Amino acid sequence: MSHLTSLTDVYLHDEDHSYAIQEPFASTFGNLLSINTRLLRNTEQTILDKLVEDLKSNTSYANWHSVVYNWTQVTIGMHLPLHEALSLFVSVLWKKAKGAPTQEQSNYEVQEMLKDAKQQALSTLKPLSRVTWQLNLNDMTSDSEDESESESDFSEEEILKTKSRTSNYSKNQALSTCQRWKNDLKAYFVASDISHTQLVMAKEQVIEVIQACHKIGPKTYKSTHWLNAVKESGLLDMVAFICKPDTSLELSSDHLATSFRQHQWKNKFGLVLDQWSLGLPTSSTASQVSLELYTIVKPMLDKGSNKKAKKFPLGQAFIQALDELDNTHCLIPTASQPLAAGFLNNEESFIQAYHSWLYPSIISRGYSVKHEPKELYSLISSHVLNRDTFAKSKISLKSWRLTCIINEVIEYREHIKRVRKEVFWINKAQETLKVQQPLTDSGQQDDRDHSRSCITCLNLPNQDKCLQKMEVERRSDAHKFQGSVITCADVDDYPLPKTGRSSKITTKPVYYHPNSLGLIEVSASSDIIGRCGRHAVRFIDKQTKNCVGGVIFSAMKPGTLQQMKDNHSSIINHPSVKRGAAFEAYNYGKMIPYGARQPQGGHRGDCYTTYPMLRGDTQEDIKAIFRHIKDAETLLLTISYAAPLVVKGLQDVTSKSKAHRLGSTGCVTFYCCNYVAPQHKDHDVSWTISTQLERRGRDDEWNFSFTEWGVYIRNVDNTTWWFDSSDVHGTIMPGNRVLQSQGECLSIGITMAARKKDQQQATKILDMHQRAQKLTFASSSGAAGV
Repeated sequence: MSHLTSLTDVYLHDEDHSYAIQEPFASTFGNLLSINTRLLRNTEQTILDKLVEDLKSNTSYANWHSVVYNWTQVTIGMHLPLHEALSLFVSVLWKKAKGAPTQEQSNYEVQEMLKDAKQQALSTLKPLSRVTWQLNLNDMTSDSEDESESESDFSEEEILKTKSRTSNYSKNQALSTCQRWKNDLKAYFVASDISHTQLVMAKEQVIEVIQACHKIGPKTYKSTHWLNAVKESGLLDMVAFICKPDTSLELSSDHLATSFRQHQWKNKFGLVLDQWSLGLPTSSTASQVSLELYTIVKPMLDKGSNKKAKKFPLGQAFIQALDELDNTHCLIPTASQPLAAGFLNNEESFIQAYHSWLYPSIISRGYSVKHEPKELYSLISSHVLNRDTFAKSKISLKSWRLTCIINEVIEYREHIKRVRKEVFWINKAQETLKVQQPLTDSGQQDDRDHSRSCITCLNLPNQDKCLQKMEVERRSDAHKFQGSVITCADVDDYPLPKTGRSSKITTKPVYYHPNSLGLIEVSASSDIIGRCGRHAVRFIDKQTKNCVGGVIFSAMKPGTLQQMKDNHSSIINHPSVKRGAAFEAYNYGKMIPYGARQPQGGHRGDCYTTYPMLRGDTQEDIKAIFRHIKDAETLLLTISYAAPLVVKGLQDVTSKSKAHRLGSTGCVTFYCCNYVAPQHKDHDVSWTISTQLERRGRDDEWNFSFTEWGVYIRNVDNTTWWFDSSDVHGTIMPGNRVLQSQGECLSIGITMAARKKDQQQATKILDMHQRAQKLTFASSSGAAGV
């Protein structure tokens, strides 16, 4: 059974008739039905509006608020502000009470009403922090690209735990509570032949169980009677069934695949048991499985011959076997873990996938693998992930998923090879190619080995080279400028903060001109670009000699730049991320996130998982993922010749945490259009890379101020820079008239960052798995006995 899968999906609620015959609806609808037709036309909406107001403000009807909250989740798959939700609820019940010539006609009219309401809600959707309901419900997404130090970086469950009263259970209560929770989980995860309404309500109960689990205080979960109750009730076995690392449960139905993608149930329940210091029951190990994976590969026949062909090389045999398993059993979890599509991108991605889902999924289906994952990937890489080798092989793939992934990985590897060549090889005027070798990794942040330019300008003065050093000094007063606005606009055109209810303006903005702060302009040299193809400047701390940032003008070749623009255009109409507290006053433009995140707040049951727009249900979904993986890798490669330690730093920090991988890092990318920010600091764990793909307007608009180090970058098309986001920085904003009249993209770009809260939660999940790594999960034989 499919869950909500598109923006237009709506469902009828099973209980609408039951609701309509309860008060206050029964008497109100009865009165309306008794009114003559002429009078009804004049009074119907007035009476319905009054009913909505009564439901909203009359405390005796407050119990309907939770009903309507769940009703909107079932019918339109999203939550509305209370008044709008009540109005839609009443309108639907009245439509059904009035009836139609046929039941089919009535259902059709109600579905059209729901579709209109959903489209209206989506068209006006704003990233509000929360909607105020009579109940304390965290029902709106609150993903922020910035958090102040006063905000928590802990998970949603930990926030909930600190805000809610700790729950403790006596010995008598413990067993009945655990049995009830076990039954709630079973009703959802082992559900069959139940309606959409029942599924949605069952999932809400699972979320309630998770939240209740996190409210259990240490006095209870450390007690013997609680641990015994968890085991005796069957709750532990049920959780073990959910947390199996293989993909059979999560891919057993469309609605579970969507649910696991949204809520990452394995990690959620794993963290609960980890907190309770409970391991999961052990099961059969890989050594007990007799068959070897490659034995399921059927021998190929030579064309025109009955003789068996020579066995596949091992890399090809593995892929052929994996294809058989995925085609028959749906093994690759792109529907529940979209970024799993990149598991063949590189060795580290493969090893991470191998341990987390690939190997467990193989052994759960009765097969094992002899070779270590590193060796296995090397064989796959040489035997399969090469266009010529793959074309010449006799592999016949049936799984559309694996076929799409392999084709995309081959194209991705060719893209990386081409961009790397563009970065490290420079095309001279004489149409000869001269290599610029990658810089060696000294393991230090200093600049001693990082000052080489291309061969053309190697012997020229520093100011004429295409890779320059610029000494900078940290401003001791930089912190004073946080929250201020830097602009070159006239006083009567200063950029004004927004005054909507979502903005939190507590003080009058302070404005600065770059010159008044003594900021030094860093701009492109057309002569250098014309001679060498690009112009880069590295910012070197005068005292420590460390590189603290840098910029590359004309950073990408035209074809690569255009590909980035095209990918930007494909995503920019998606909903923007919620702006952080430091940005709300200047919430202009859009910032579309891509990757995985730990939400700041978020909807009920939210967690560290991929952004909602990431799907892996179709070939187009998987192709979209690879487009944005290419963007992320292009940014890394573009700066790699001038800042190799920046690239290594991002790769290392996200590899250590085992964050969801978007290419070779676990960073998040943000696609920006007309984005501006006052002076601020971010809370990331490593470097930030940004690129200006295209810009229009005055030269003194949309520039980047690296205020902490006393410089600003005059951006032009195709400019890429890197910096430490914990240093004060921001946009040199255009004037108010430009900000207020934005009807087109004047400034577009992409930013890549490793956010602190994402890496912290990924590390927490990693630690949980490492503590449990000696235990295997419950048997994959099903939920019998739970």
